Amino acid sequence: MSILKTGRSSSFVRAGASVALAAAAVGGFATTSHAATTATAQQAVTLSTQTGPQAGGSLTMTIPSTAATKFVSGSFGVQFQNVAATATASATNCATNPVANAAGTAVTVVSTTVRTLSTTKAAFTYPTLVGGTPGPYWLACVYNAAESSGSISSTATVIGRAVYLAAGAPTATLVSPVSGPATGGQTITVTGTNFPTSITAATPLTATLAGVPLTGITPISATKFTAVTPAVPVGAATLQVTTAGGSVTATGLYSFANGLTVSPNTLAQGKTVDVDVTGTGFSTLTFSPTDTAGLTTTGAGATTGTNSAGPHVYLMPSPGTAYAPGAWVANTTNKATSQTSECVSPIVISDSELICTVDTGHTFVATTGNYVWTAANVPTGVYQLTVVDKGNAAGAAQSVFSSGSVFSVSPF
Repeated sequence: MSILKTGRSSSFVRAGASVALAAAAVGGFATTSHAATTATAQQAVTLSTQTGPQAGGSLTMTIPSTAATKFVSGSFGVQFQNVAATATASATNCATNPVANAAGTAVTVVSTTVRTLSTTKAAFTYPTLVGGTPGPYWLACVYNAAESSGSISSTATVIGRAVYLAAGAPTATLVSPVSGPATGGQTITVTGTNFPTSITAATPLTATLAGVPLTGITPISATKFTAVTPAVPVGAATLQVTTAGGSVTATGLYSFANGLTVSPNTLAQGKTVDVDVTGTGFSTLTFSPTDTAGLTTTGAGATTGTNSAGPHVYLMPSPGTAYAPGAWVANTTNKATSQTSECVSPIVISDSELICTVDTGHTFVATTGNYVWTAANVPTGVYQLTVVDKGNAAGAAQSVFSSGSVFSVSPF
């Protein structure tokens, strides 16, 4: 495998596809004519793949056993001739005789790379097919004379032809939006270059984030496609896009956050409701058997329930507000950004699901170094249900485990 660097933190992987092509049956490839004869008068050759990278690669070709002229070692050569994307390529002939080599127009395969496997099958390595004028479509033309000194004798005649699409190496430069929930299901737009405008066997398009395939890939243009993100662990994710032209790997374009979904996500004041919380990573959390009876309402004992160092499900005062105990010390210093209430009695169902009870009939009131669980109703408004990996520890800031989900408290 040969790797060429391209784009930001990316790599172009040259890879051969394994899709067989009967050139006579290739529809949708567009060309102009190279000869006065019709394409059906020239013998069809089957290539091991009908598309591949512009930067060169290896192919096999097979000619029918019924063909009048077959492969004889040292007596045939291959020349790629560029054709336009304006008509069906399968209706276009190779030139009857080899044409002069010209960048982006005609490229001759070096004979030392040609191997005769049988009278009906051969292999060869083609060089760079870039800058096609008028397009990326080429005819692989087989002539009854071998290449010598960079060309094939001008008196050689064509014995077979196939259609080939030389795809440019893809690049990936932007993903929008730049982040989304680790649970997946978010539609993203990937921006780059050399993307196929339709997905076929000849023009494949696949992509992964963090090694997991994107789904619902939909081409928009040669520079954009949309897709749906998978469920993967939290953190920055490497994007890999693969086309007929190769693969590109890009980092720093997208990251997964541990977003939550909560159902139900609204409750009247003074009520309780069991809620279903979905996210990722819950199996790493060990919750204490905290419930309303265990939350002390007065004094220093208030720190033993909701303010324990273990994980908690907190109702934060507003969406986007991150829980931050900061340098909280029991009976001394309050939290930097504290909870308004707590979703108590959490039970982990799986790594992606837990249930707990929201109680809007109680709220926390900060005193010096204490958070008193009072019988006052949670004020009406919009809050954020947040899972934190550690509720507190004297003198140490604890990280926020989740980005949270909106939860509303209504007056009735």
